[in-house]
Amino acid sequence: KKTVETSCWVQCFGVFGYRFNAELGKFSMKYLAFLFVITSTVFLSVSSAIAQDSHVERVQRALTLAGFDAGPIDGFWGQQTRSALAALAEQTGLETVTESPDAFPPQLDHALVAAFNTYEEQKEEVLPHLGRIMDAADARHLLERAGIGAHPSEMFALIGLTRSQGISRMIEGLDGRKTSDLPPAWITADPYPQYWIRWDYEEEQRQAFRIARDAEVGALRDWWVREMIATRNPQAERLILLWNNHFVSAYSGLQEESHSIAYQHQTFRDLGHGNFRDLARAMIHDPAMLSYLDNNRSRKEQPNENLARELMELFTLGEGNASEMTVKEMARALTGYSYNTLRNMEFTFNTWDHDPGQKSLFGARGRFDGDDVIDLILEQEATAQFITERFWAVYISEFNDNPEERAGIETQFRDADYDIKTLVRAVFASEDFWALENRGTIVKSPVDLFVGTIRSTGLLPNWWNSLSARMSSIGQNLFEAPNVAGWPGGADWVTPSRILVRSEMIADIAEAEPARAEDDTAMLMAQMMAPDMADALGPRTIFVRYAAEDFQGPPRFTVSALETGEDGMMTRRWDSGAVNASGGVDTERFGRVEYSELPWRIARLELPGDIEPTVFRVGFLNDNCCGPGGSDGGDRNFYLDWVSLDAKIYSATSGTQTTQCGNPRSDSRPGRMYCAGTVEMTEYEVLIEEAKPTELPLATEGLVAERVAFEWANPLDSGQGWVSLKIGLLAPKVGTIAPDAMIVELVQDHHPQGRRILLQFSDRSCFPNCLGDEMPRAAYRDDKSGHQHLNFVLFGPEWSEERDQWTQLTNDQRSFVSAIWVALPELIEAAQQGRNWRERDAAALYESWKPLLDEIATLLPNSRYARSAPDVSFSLVPRNAYGGGMMMAQGRLPTPISIAGLAPADAQINAPRWQIDGVPLAQQLLAAAPVIAAHDTDVLADLLGDPSFNLK
Repeated sequence: KKTVETSCWVQCFGVFGYRFNAELGKFSMKYLAFLFVITSTVFLSVSSAIAQDSHVERVQRALTLAGFDAGPIDGFWGQQTRSALAALAEQTGLETVTESPDAFPPQLDHALVAAFNTYEEQKEEVLPHLGRIMDAADARHLLERAGIGAHPSEMFALIGLTRSQGISRMIEGLDGRKTSDLPPAWITADPYPQYWIRWDYEEEQRQAFRIARDAEVGALRDWWVREMIATRNPQAERLILLWNNHFVSAYSGLQEESHSIAYQHQTFRDLGHGNFRDLARAMIHDPAMLSYLDNNRSRKEQPNENLARELMELFTLGEGNASEMTVKEMARALTGYSYNTLRNMEFTFNTWDHDPGQKSLFGARGRFDGDDVIDLILEQEATAQFITERFWAVYISEFNDNPEERAGIETQFRDADYDIKTLVRAVFASEDFWALENRGTIVKSPVDLFVGTIRSTGLLPNWWNSLSARMSSIGQNLFEAPNVAGWPGGADWVTPSRILVRSEMIADIAEAEPARAEDDTAMLMAQMMAPDMADALGPRTIFVRYAAEDFQGPPRFTVSALETGEDGMMTRRWDSGAVNASGGVDTERFGRVEYSELPWRIARLELPGDIEPTVFRVGFLNDNCCGPGGSDGGDRNFYLDWVSLDAKIYSATSGTQTTQCGNPRSDSRPGRMYCAGTVEMTEYEVLIEEAKPTELPLATEGLVAERVAFEWANPLDSGQGWVSLKIGLLAPKVGTIAPDAMIVELVQDHHPQGRRILLQFSDRSCFPNCLGDEMPRAAYRDDKSGHQHLNFVLFGPEWSEERDQWTQLTNDQRSFVSAIWVALPELIEAAQQGRNWRERDAAALYESWKPLLDEIATLLPNSRYARSAPDVSFSLVPRNAYGGGMMMAQGRLPTPISIAGLAPADAQINAPRWQIDGVPLAQQLLAAAPVIAAHDTDVLADLLGDPSFNLK
């Protein structure tokens, strides 16, 4: 495939060849022709690799779907693509026309969607059912099915348009990348949680790690609920919900890897409105999916079939469309697809785990890998059929089917090369979507029931921040589908045990006091970070973050400030008195919730200005247990996250808890108070502007690390060729070089040319890099994975590449490498203090390695590494040398909320501005005629309580 540039290169080389021959005349034409062919082929190959671009391919596909002639959809930039973009600019008013694929204007995506809609509307003009003018019933139907709920302001925007034009409005809002509120700060906060080394923590540290990750997922869940309520594009959230229940990963199956679930959610936002091929390919690179379905442990010696099976049966082809042999062959293709917790959940292709052999899939034979099998799957007709069936059930009907019309939608989807907006538009444009017999044939999910009701009515109850917990109690816990098949939906939402609870919960929305505006987050942070006012006469504010489970009344708690005297005795200087923990979950009515689903609130208490507490004590006063059948039938519990005063944050997980439970384990997780008792907190972090490392309190140029952990080792057998021992270093630092994390590998290599002892640094085992910069040019490179590594030899033959690796280092880099070499005996000693040493049988392995380690100790003093190493060997600095209180607090604060883009005070449906002329409230809210409520009633509670309100 030639481009203008390749043609130029070939022609230029031809001119060069002519001049070369004319001037020197020493080469026969056949040799020159041979040289020309070889070099032209190389130039063509290199130019093709440079010219092909996935972004260009995406734009070409979008231009073609919008009716423009962009030429072949091949990712090569050329005149046809430029001409098509110029035509797009003329049609849509796009001001900037790009002349190269490196400078696509930011408005391009919007213009492409607008052109696509225009093109589709022109084709739909011949379809009578799409030319009809939308009334209130049509508007409500389209909004509820395409999005979540239907607020009158949204209905007003559609009434009077044709159905085709209304569909275009929905397609315009499918892109979920831009949100009304920023995602939780913890997703991008620094420092990143050290997932890779957490197994080395003792139980208390591991428990604190789990609690922090659970709280992060709770914050993510609450943020998504707020986004679904506030967004102006609920159709994007509906589509993200669909993918969340299609490519299922549950947080509880991810070993507390909260960032994995957050990254997957972002992938649905980034790719869920684009092309299914790209989305499916992203899922086999997704850390949450690879972990949840155990593919990170799939190796050529023992392939794991979970991902292969679910990829076909639940994600693409549907059940019955792949044989057991196909599952086994696909599992082989997916071996080696993993992710790297040390490198912040980065996808990694482990070539040594991958089976490179021939596989037979769908009648084809080749050395397929995971990316190949996505293309093979999409060549099967069953894929378009299965995905279309899923969209039919979500958007048209869970009960009624029309195979003939559905087949037409499948064809459009397949012909559009699996373009998702083409599929969505085809579904909305179908006659079945608008048919009266299909309205009211989808049971509202808990998201539809709660978020949809709030969006439709504008009523924001004062308990809105417990929505996640309430939805979970009736079957839809976001990021926690019951299994890989997802929430079954349909009748499962309205089982006898759930239908009564649903009715009570909806009645709560109509009866609840409206929510008061939350304090602005920035203002609250400014208050928490106020300077020390201990010398002021006025009171100061104590902030307490808590959650509650109510049972026959709410929990009550008290906060006490204590001072420690010179004699070490504590004196209580102030007590808040009993405080009602408002906003809790009523466990008697709605059942218990998981810790990560708790609705957190912040209380403010006033402390006299002349008190300087050294200890905070929080007490839970009125435990009450239990309902019928034990705590699951109702229980009163109090949960404490932190207390903050004078820009300091005291975390409950660092405190000491004593309760009346009578079980020592119940007090091993401070802050979770299932029985009356107290939590005392003395340790705090200072809230600072950014989460930056504090200066290390060491005047040394030697190696400093926060933690050293044993990772893995072979038993050292003198007969083996390559034997290694791996040691993990958290935040090692020498001078200016300070990676966040790295694993170094000590190797004994019995090579035919002689025994070797070396340290290996691999870029896959360092983050963000091993040496503060790119690897030296001489680094070894794996051609398949692209990974690079360096070998630093202490004893035995050293290859020329390894000598170059050392000489190409800067002085600072040599100092860093040498410091690790020289400190190796101390590092291994420090690793013995961690949990990995005990649980991975390191002591027994160490015995086999000890002779070699003794030999290394004698070799190091006379090595080049000793000459390049700093004078001071090694110092261990604990993890709490790094501040993170600001991020801990900021990532968990409440956020002001809007409803469908409107302030809550302006959104309530009973306001005169939202009355639709001639349309009864029942028709505005219900998908079917009311069963109990009067058809002409304007009593909102009656309509919300009608059985028809459970349908959409």
